[in-house]
Amino acid sequence: MVKKTEELLIIRKLAEQADVAWGEGDEAKATFYSQQAHTRALALFIQSNGQFTRNLEESIR
Repeated sequence: MVKKTEELLIIRKLAEQADVAWGEGDEAKATFYSQQAHTRALALFIQSNGQFTRNLEESIR
């Protein structure tokens, strides 16, 4: 599994590629990179939220 910091770097790179593609007028490529960045960010959020929930449940016990 990729570490969170590595995943954040990947997300940032995808977002930068989306910006470049948008600047070049390639809407399809910009949309693709943007969707990839958003999907990875959402997955990272869900993973982090799951870990937070587990930690919270353990601290309640």
